[in-house]
Amino acid sequence: RAVAIGDGDVYASRGGRVDAYRGGALVASVAVDTTVVALVEMKDGVAAGGLDRRARAFTRELEPRWTGAPGSGWARAAAALDGGGVVFVACEAAVAYGNDGVVDAALDAGPTPGDAEPWRRHDIGALDARGDVLVGGLVDGSLRTWRRG
Repeated sequence: RAVAIGDGDVYASRGGRVDAYRGGALVASVAVDTTVVALVEMKDGVAAGGLDRRARAFTRELEPRWTGAPGSGWARAAAALDGGGVVFVACEAAVAYGNDGVVDAALDAGPTPGDAEPWRRHDIGALDARGDVLVGGLVDGSLRTWRRG
């Protein structure tokens, strides 16, 4: 379901497992309490998001580092943040976690400009981050940009 490439490592999810490969060989595997649908390489390891709405971080050897508070929906996309944190998409919000798993920010997608129903929030389907800028692609075809800090 999900893959991420790190410093010489490849991480892949298979249902409720995350596997780490080096040089094509399986070097570590960890069971996760949910189906993992998003992986992202982060400082010193990998982070995984799943259908249980939680983000988790692991060392390069897949030892658990932290499990975050649940988001508003399942974690479907992820990006690494400068400084080692990660951000996961959970429905209409992007949730940024620090190195310790504490939520740094929850970024709402907001209404679609010109939508006849201004209360409507569309899900974020894709996400990327560079420096302090996050960009989300929404299912309605629009983009959102946020600045952290």
